[in-house]
Amino acid sequence: MISRSNRSGFSLIELLLAVSIMSILALGFSTMLVNVSREQRSMQEKFGLLELQNTMMSAFADGSTCLAQLNQNSPTLNLLSTSIPPISYQQLLMGSAPTSPLLAKVGDPLPGFPPGQLQVLSINLDNIVASGTTNVYGADLLINIDPSSMVRSFKPAKLKLLFTVTPDPVSGLAAAVISSCGSANAGMGDWKSYPTSSGIQLAPSNGMLMVTSCGNCGIRIHTAMSNAGSCASVTPLLRIEVSARDKYGQGVEDAAIPVKKGECWTVEMTDVHQSTIGSLARSIFFRPL
Repeated sequence: MISRSNRSGFSLIELLLAVSIMSILALGFSTMLVNVSREQRSMQEKFGLLELQNTMMSAFADGSTCLAQLNQNSPTLNLLSTSIPPISYQQLLMGSAPTSPLLAKVGDPLPGFPPGQLQVLSINLDNIVASGTTNVYGADLLINIDPSSMVRSFKPAKLKLLFTVTPDPVSGLAAAVISSCGSANAGMGDWKSYPTSSGIQLAPSNGMLMVTSCGNCGIRIHTAMSNAGSCASVTPLLRIEVSARDKYGQGVEDAAIPVKKGECWTVEMTDVHQSTIGSLARSIFFRPL
């Protein structure tokens, strides 16, 4: 009589199949963990840049802080140049004293972030333009972050500033120095809001005009001097155009230009093909100087 023993365990094929399924599940789980980690880091970086923006606005609302930081390298400006070069800084502090907390330093991460994350690439005072008032200029203070230190690229932290200069006794505006400054965003009560479909408007005084775009729209601002204080028979010409998408692939936020008393202005929105799509901006503000 032939007896057969009961077989127990798994065959080689069954084992290989089980290992394959477990490997696929492990790979999918690890990929999910990596994606979740990237999204968490991206959110941390976004909040870090928002915090930087808010800190810049708070710190530079103090005129003494603004003046101390812009003058830390004792720069002289050639304001007679048709293209005023930007001023570069190695670091910015949150106050006027040398012992003030660090706001940002080129080559270092933003305060509170580990090395290699949100690394500051450059700090510049750029887009310097005359305001229309004698010796008063507007500019953008830009803190650029190295794209390789971020999960996703974001636009530079930007703060609009207004500053006055003292011309050199000999060279005049060819070698001017900054004598006072402050955030153009400070004291929003000084800004007058205009209807976003207001048509041609007349500047009541020298001031700054700020236009916020409609999402991913571009901005065109047209200006012309009024005819005896009236804009009725005036055709404003293109003064400034900001494209619908910047180098980071995001829609622009705003454009600001100085205007003179008695100057007429009007606003247009454009699409990515620079075609006019209407005059409805998100907001329009004017601040007298």
